[in-house]
Amino acid sequence: MKAIRTCISTLALLAATALSVNVAYGQFIGPKPKEKAAPRLSHELRYESGTVWLLAYINKFGYVVGAEINYSSNSLLNQAALDAIQKWTFEPASVDGRPIESQIIQPIEFTEGTIAYTRKSKAKKDREAKPINRKTPEIPDELASLKGYVTLKAVVDPRGGVPKAEVIETTHEELSQYAIEAARKWKFRPAIRDGKEVAAEVVIPFYFTGKASKAMFTKARFPSQLDLAPKPVRRTNPIIPDHLAKERAEAKLLLFIDEYGFVADSEIIESTNDQLAYAATEAVLDWSFKPALKNGVPVDSKIIQPFKFNGGIVVSQKLLNRKPRIRNSPKPELPEELQGIRGYVNVLFQLDEYGNIEHVTTRDSSHDELIQPTIEAAKKWSFRPAIKNGREINSMVLVPFKYGSI
Repeated sequence: MKAIRTCISTLALLAATALSVNVAYGQFIGPKPKEKAAPRLSHELRYESGTVWLLAYINKFGYVVGAEINYSSNSLLNQAALDAIQKWTFEPASVDGRPIESQIIQPIEFTEGTIAYTRKSKAKKDREAKPINRKTPEIPDELASLKGYVTLKAVVDPRGGVPKAEVIETTHEELSQYAIEAARKWKFRPAIRDGKEVAAEVVIPFYFTGKASKAMFTKARFPSQLDLAPKPVRRTNPIIPDHLAKERAEAKLLLFIDEYGFVADSEIIESTNDQLAYAATEAVLDWSFKPALKNGVPVDSKIIQPFKFNGGIVVSQKLLNRKPRIRNSPKPELPEELQGIRGYVNVLFQLDEYGNIEHVTTRDSSHDELIQPTIEAAKKWSFRPAIKNGREINSMVLVPFKYGSI
């Protein structure tokens, strides 16, 4: 604890010095948050409590170019808080209207399943809103097997009610309305500021764990036993840990798809890297399909889905003898305002049987501003084609572009 307090004192002194220098030259206006990304906690950590203070470095364009832990009362929450602040954007600090680089200390408070962005310093009697009565979303049978989350931004009024809630992030749009309806029924001990009960904003993550049964898996059928196999409608990407971004690996997953087309569960059949295979199992829970048909009726089904990792991920229903190989990979040229930010863009390449790029699109990104320069660079890439049974075939390859040593 002594080391933490020393660190806080040193950083606070540096921040104060920087600000006083700026103010000496004119009127200083500090940075103001413009867009906030909510921390994502694992299912196991969803009810953890604690406060994390983050020191964020902001460039003159309002992007976070660095962050570190300033203080933490619960180290289990540190990484989620750090990952979130990297995605925030700000109205930049200024002196006499001229944008400048700056730094702030941003506290994030986790309270038994809710998240609040608090002030740096509070009076001793101030407090954040705390849930005292929760309601679980009531979802229909067709969504009962879904595993995912919905993160809401909610307003808690001075009486502890929730008059308003809106979605800020979700794995399944189908779950959003049920999460909002549940949040509106929550009750809180209201926030207090300067001795008065006041309205406050909190973030409420809802986690859905699914209710798939072993009986469902037993009766699920493979495509060869069906009149019509399940067809992918939505596929999200595995989140690859930084230290594994350049690893080569292969995995085969068995996906269990319910009669409504949602992935109820998955299991690893083969894997050359268990960590990457686990990342794939997390991703496929967000996938959806047009359901399989037997005698014209939607039924439960199961398929084998291969994944290949090689600094990018090949996602294909065809088992390949050789995945596409990168021939040329020019790096994106970022404009000045994006230099130094930490982020990513996942790019999906659709390749023909000669390895030519037929189409390039993005699956997801940390910052929308990174997409255009990434796509411009991606269009200049070239590949050697995938091969199956000695023949060159068309394929898809997903490549994560990472920035700022994320």
